[in-house]
Amino acid sequence: MAITSLEQLVAKLTKEGIPHVEIPRDHGGAILETGRFGYMVDKHNKIGGGYILNCIDDRRDWQEWGRLLERKMRFEGAA
Repeated sequence: MAITSLEQLVAKLTKEGIPHVEIPRDHGGAILETGRFGYMVDKHNKIGGGYILNCIDDRRDWQEWGRLLERKMRFEGAA
């Protein structure tokens, strides 16, 4: 069953023992953060989207991976 509301998400995280923080928003919704992930909840308590915290670190990892792959491809192409 898909998790579609804040209550379902909090219940699942609590059951699994996963730490999380619920941050109320001025317009009636909330943000729920757990680990590197954040989930936005609207005023009707429905999950409307999410984001990844510190994604700049992921971008650096992917850029390094891309450089290594490009270097390998150039090396193999020269052989």
